[in-house]
Amino acid sequence: MKDKAESNQYTETEILKMKQAASEAFITHYVTEVCKYLKESPAAHLAQYEAMLDEIDEQHSGK
Repeated sequence: MKDKAESNQYTETEILKMKQAASEAFITHYVTEVCKYLKESPAAHLAQYEAMLDEIDEQHSGK
């Protein structure tokens, strides 16, 4: 893959698969973090939870 990256020869399908994998990893990370916060103390982490949801929305809206 390194050779392809250096020569910019990825196909559109490969690029889309990489973007989707990155997006899924991003969502998995934040869902995991949200679950940790909710397990600890929902009220104490509400602002952080809302900020994470906003960040997820921004990530998926392409802002």
